[in-house]
Amino acid sequence: MIVRIVKMKFKEEHSSRFIEIYKTVKPFILKCKGCIAVNLLIDVNDSRVMSTISEWETENDLNQYRDSELFGITWSEVKQLFEDKPQANSYNKLESSL
Repeated sequence: MIVRIVKMKFKEEHSSRFIEIYKTVKPFILKCKGCIAVNLLIDVNDSRVMSTISEWETENDLNQYRDSELFGITWSEVKQLFEDKPQANSYNKLESSL
């Protein structure tokens, strides 16, 4: 299983817009092949800092999503909202608490 964490910092006036976009596209992301979960976290000290955490069955599934039209359209809108360059990392999930 692959876990993808993307940390983003938004311009203050665009934080709420990102949340709207996220709520709109999340159901479609969850329908993508291999997507297990998608969550949004907001920093407790700075509401402009948010991270998405997505879980995928395989790295290939993640890459297919990243190459999809859905991602391309969404990312082109989201990247205009950033204050800083986002940080993205992928991890192999070794165990789960469930």
